Amino acid sequence: MNPTIKIPVNPAVKKYLEIKLGKNYTLGTDDWFGIIVYNFLINKTNKHFKIIPKKYDKEIQFFEIILSSNQAEKAGIILTEKQEASINNICYKIFKEELYSAAVVNKNLYSLDYMVTMNNLLDLYDITEEDLSYDALIKGFYRDRKAISENMYL
Repeated sequence: MNPTIKIPVNPAVKKYLEIKLGKNYTLGTDDWFGIIVYNFLINKTNKHFKIIPKKYDKEIQFFEIILSSNQAEKAGIILTEKQEASINNICYKIFKEELYSAAVVNKNLYSLDYMVTMNNLLDLYDITEEDLSYDALIKGFYRDRKAISENMYL
């Protein structure tokens, strides 16, 4: 049986990753997520390694990653809490950028309302208000949409 790593992520990030990568994700270095995780992995023999009991609130879910024995041997199978949090933050940022960019593109090219695109993508990923605050997401979008449009050269 191949070793697995369970990365704590918020519910919206878990749903996003399951749709983008699949529920039985096998670590590889040929996609953006695999490259991120692979570069964070460390071996037990790392000088700074110590076991810290982890406490998670109810908002945390786990995204499971399967490693080959060869990968586990080369890169290790340990992630510190800081690394786990970094992976969650990176994935959340990528998710938001994808959502916001799609809304801007669809508005500029097809005159679709921003909210139609965002709601469709949230439905695609099965992300509900319980997983992610829609108000915070929408406020962030309206705050950042001008910069997104300018960066996209539309």
